[in-house]
Amino acid sequence: MHTIWHFYEDNHKEKQLTNLQELHIIDMTKANFTYNKNHNDILAQWILFILDPNQREVKSIMGENKELKQTNKKLENISNDEDIKKQAEILERWEREEKWNKNSVYEKAKSDGILEGEKSEKEKIIKSMLKENLPINMISRITGLSEKEIKKFIV
Repeated sequence: MHTIWHFYEDNHKEKQLTNLQELHIIDMTKANFTYNKNHNDILAQWILFILDPNQREVKSIMGENKELKQTNKKLENISNDEDIKKQAEILERWEREEKWNKNSVYEKAKSDGILEGEKSEKEKIIKSMLKENLPINMISRITGLSEKEIKKFIV
C-alpha cells in the first residue's frame, strides 16, 4: 500500500542523489486490505478516514485513535461554521472560473492559431495556382473565395 522511492544515479546505483528527499506513493485502494490484515496500521486508518469519515469501521477506529477523533471533531466544526462555508464556496467558484477562463483563453488561442495556419496554407495554395496560370474562376470554385479576394494575391 505504501512504497518509498529514493533518487539514485543511473550508472552507479549505489550513489543516492540525496537522503533529504524521497517520494512516497500510497495506493489508497489497498487501505481496506491493509487494515483488515492489521487493525493497528495507522496509515491504513487515516486513509480509511480520508476516504469516508462516516464509514462504520472508521467510527469504530475513532474510539481508539484519538488523533482521528480530534480531526473528525474539527471537520464537523468547520462543516457547521457558516463563514467558513461561504469562504469555501467563494474559493470553489473562483477556482472554477479561473479554470474556465484558462480553458477559454487556451481554446481561443488554439482556434486562432489553427485558423491562422489554415489561412496561411490557403494563401500558399492560391499563389501556387496563380503561378500555374489556372483561371481565377476555377481557383474561386476550388477555394471557395470570391474572384475579388483571389485577385488580391496577384503580384
